[in-house]
Amino acid sequence: MKQLILMAAIVMAAVSGYREPVSAETVDEIISNAEEKTGLRRPVFEEVELDEVETYSTNKKVSRQDSEYWKKFDSAYIYNQLSSTEKAIWDDLENQCIMLAVCTDDAESVTATIDNGKLGWTSDQMFNFLTLFRYEHPQYWFLSNYSTYASVGNTCYVSCTLYQKFQNGTARKAVTDQFTQKVDGWMNQINACTLDEEKVKKIHDIIAQNTTYGEVETPDGGGISYDQSTYSMVCMGKTVCAGYAGTFHMLANAAGLPTIMVTSTSHAWNDVLVHGYWYGVDVTWDDNETASLPIVYLYYDKSNATLKDGNSAHVLESIWNSYVPALKYDSPASSNGYSYQSPYFTTTDYKYFIVNANSSRDSLKAYPVESRSGATISAAPARVTYNGKTYKKAENPINISTTPTPDPDPVPDTGTRKNGLVQASDGNWYLYNNNQVQSSYTGLYCDANVGWWYVKNGAVNFDYNGLIQNEAGWWCVAGGRVCFDYTGLWSDPYVGWWYVENGAVNFNYNGLIQNDSGWWCVAGGRVCFDYTGLWSDPYVGWWYVENGSINFNYNGLIQNDSGWWCVAGGRVCFGYTGLWSDPYVGWWYVENGSINFGYTGLVQNEAGWWYVVNGQLDFGYTGTVNWNGATYRVINGNVVF
Repeated sequence: MKQLILMAAIVMAAVSGYREPVSAETVDEIISNAEEKTGLRRPVFEEVELDEVETYSTNKKVSRQDSEYWKKFDSAYIYNQLSSTEKAIWDDLENQCIMLAVCTDDAESVTATIDNGKLGWTSDQMFNFLTLFRYEHPQYWFLSNYSTYASVGNTCYVSCTLYQKFQNGTARKAVTDQFTQKVDGWMNQINACTLDEEKVKKIHDIIAQNTTYGEVETPDGGGISYDQSTYSMVCMGKTVCAGYAGTFHMLANAAGLPTIMVTSTSHAWNDVLVHGYWYGVDVTWDDNETASLPIVYLYYDKSNATLKDGNSAHVLESIWNSYVPALKYDSPASSNGYSYQSPYFTTTDYKYFIVNANSSRDSLKAYPVESRSGATISAAPARVTYNGKTYKKAENPINISTTPTPDPDPVPDTGTRKNGLVQASDGNWYLYNNNQVQSSYTGLYCDANVGWWYVKNGAVNFDYNGLIQNEAGWWCVAGGRVCFDYTGLWSDPYVGWWYVENGAVNFNYNGLIQNDSGWWCVAGGRVCFDYTGLWSDPYVGWWYVENGSINFNYNGLIQNDSGWWCVAGGRVCFGYTGLWSDPYVGWWYVENGSINFGYTGLVQNEAGWWYVVNGQLDFGYTGTVNWNGATYRVINGNVVF
């Protein structure tokens, strides 16, 4: 009878959107089934001999397009809490991952070299760092659950190993294409949503609808399994909690929702920032996988306390100590047990997001996310009543992925507020908005008084030298400042060498540019280090380029689409007519700098007269030649008078 009542309620929900509360017995059954889904496998970390370390190296550079695509899945939350040395190691590993995601190079692992004399890491600290790196980069689906370290003196090599099957570059690239196609399709659905929580629900439901819970073994053996990777969820449609949480992390960050994947000793789930407030989401336990209730919302947008209530699977393991945000509030999205309820409501003047619907956790709170009357958000009333409940206006949300940097020079609010770039008593320059340091902001910023500067996590980074993008283009930065007075070649360690005019990359430039190291060929603004051949510049003419640079020592013949050309001192000799020697292709007759393959006859140079056939001096010919009405005797190509 209970089953019939439940089925009837579900039919009513499908028709009218109304759902009766599910019985306590059924809720208990859902919870019991969910709590069995704790398939996180402990990462394996081993010390290996130095000769077992493979350092992945390539002469290729990560392109700007590839970097932007793969890094959009990153969360800055953990990264922003690392030291500068740790960030450099993190960046090195990620750049290797990006390259392996897009290329067909064979590789066993991604490896970073660290100076442990400076860091002083124990093996446990190395393990924790690599574990955090892998959990925070689920988009690199080919990283296995196995990592290593080796050391000699103070030099250590830390490595994340690839699944054995995907150490083969061709096999890996084929899966990358499949993986990105599936993910891009889901992102189109997610980005069609406009509000934060609508995106969270879309991500939650996409994963639950497309996944069956279960272990996925690999042919590698040794306890290594695909189900600890997003590969199992995205490409196989079957995974355990690690695959659910990794995919949620990836999609949410790409949708602009700062998200981290967190773990207990047996389970994985997510923390996500929704309208400036952190919540816990456990898609694994919400994937009910029954015909009547395929998806529930018992573990959706919850506080730490609610997630941990009655189970030990949501007790964070020690690796996350000091890193993760506090989850204080419960959203109303599943307040009646299992079905979804929108956490938004509207009044005449505002659209509100219900920050907290659980009075046992804190007071009922809501925050205005849209103005419907033109009034400012700050003008919203201190309390609002909806559906018989009164909500306190929530404090200003944290619209960032880390806690704001405290103001180094706090002052009483006298009505005069710090805005823009302001130097503090600690000597640093900070970006302020209404007296608050904007520690979420990284990018270029213009201050009317001090100009354009590169700001990282709310502070001017005077150590930065490279290229930075904003909506107006790519700009060269030296010592943190945009160099509007610079024109020439500019190097960035991540995006390579580019031609800059008045501080901005000129993507329309094609030609030759000089710097202290020589002359370089540029196409679409970028130095073409992979180019060897003839290159034209409208101002300096045609030159022979090797690996992107003019070779002023080259003398010989060079071919391009228009023919073969004689080059002396690196330059094409358009004014030259006569015989020309090349050590590889021999002697030829050149007219106006180009071999004349249609010429047969005699040609003179300082060594005598020579017999040329179809443009080439014929050293093998001995006999007579009729030319210009006279007969000449030729021996080994040379006319004998």
